[in-house]
Amino acid sequence: MAVATRPQRLSTSVADALREEILKGIITPGCWLRQEELAERFGVSRMPIRQAMRQLAAEGLVDLDRQWGGQVTQLAVEEIEELFEMRALLEGAAVAQAVRLVTSGDVSRMKSELDLMRASTDTDAFLQHNARFHGVLLEISGRKHMRYAVDRIRVNVERYLRVYIWLIGQLAQRNDDHREILDAVTARDAAKARKLTERHIRQTGELVAKALRHAQGHVMHAL
Repeated sequence: MAVATRPQRLSTSVADALREEILKGIITPGCWLRQEELAERFGVSRMPIRQAMRQLAAEGLVDLDRQWGGQVTQLAVEEIEELFEMRALLEGAAVAQAVRLVTSGDVSRMKSELDLMRASTDTDAFLQHNARFHGVLLEISGRKHMRYAVDRIRVNVERYLRVYIWLIGQLAQRNDDHREILDAVTARDAAKARKLTERHIRQTGELVAKALRHAQGHVMHAL
C-alpha cells in the first residue's frame, strides 16, 4: 500500500479545508484563491497549495489561472442539469448492480441512515446521512470507477443542495423517495430500485434548478 508523503498530506489537508469552506459558502463563487495568501494562511509552501488547487479544479469547484491562482466557480443552472443527470445515470446503474448483492445488514445500514436523516435538524447532519444512505449501495456495487465518478460529482451536487436548502429555508429531505428506494432494495427489485433512484435524483435536480432560476430572476429584477 502506498504511503502518502508529507506534501501529499499537506495538500489533502488544504484541499479539505478549502472544499468545506466553498461548499458551505464561506468562500463564495467568484472569489480568487491566491497561492501566496493561502501559503501564508496554512503555513505551508506553494507546492501543496498548487496540488490542492488542482484537486479542487478536478472537482469542478475552482477554475485555475496561471497568473492569479484559482477562482471559485460560479453557480449555474445549466451545470445543475448536467450534474444531476450524470449522477442519476451512474448511480442508477450502480444501484441495479448492488441490489443483487445486498444483504440484510446493508438494508439495516440504509434504514439507520434514513432514520437519522429524518431526525436531522441541521444541514450538515442531513447531508452527511443522505450521502451515507446513497453510499451504501455504491459501496457494495463493486463498480469502483462508477463509485469514484459519482463521488466526484456529489461534491458539486452538495454545493447546490446547500444553496437550495438555504434558499427555501428548510431541509430538502424528500424522505418519501428514500423510503421507496429502501423498500425496493429490501424486496431485491433491481429494476424498480434503479428507476426510483434515477427519478429521485432527477427530480431533486429540477427543484434545485427551479430555486436557483427564481433567485437569479429576483437579482436581475432588482438590478
